[in-house]
Amino acid sequence: MAGAPGAAEGVSTGPERLIARSDELEALAANGRSDDIPMMQGWRYDVFGHAALDLVEGRMGFAVKNGKLVMSEIDTATASEV
Repeated sequence: MAGAPGAAEGVSTGPERLIARSDELEALAANGRSDDIPMMQGWRYDVFGHAALDLVEGRMGFAVKNGKLVMSEIDTATASEV
């Protein structure tokens, strides 16, 4: 199961409530936002889809802080200057 760190806290997920399949993640990475991708609709979007879209579109990024993987916002104004 795929999910943003901490994004699914408090959300019951089992095999019947998968947040995103690998083919959905690949479609988002290759094509960007599409309402045909289940994780971009309903509770899946609320729990994970919006964060995945932010990551793909460069508004979020991963870093390692104190030995832990964290996801944080990227200042797009600063990032575009680099």
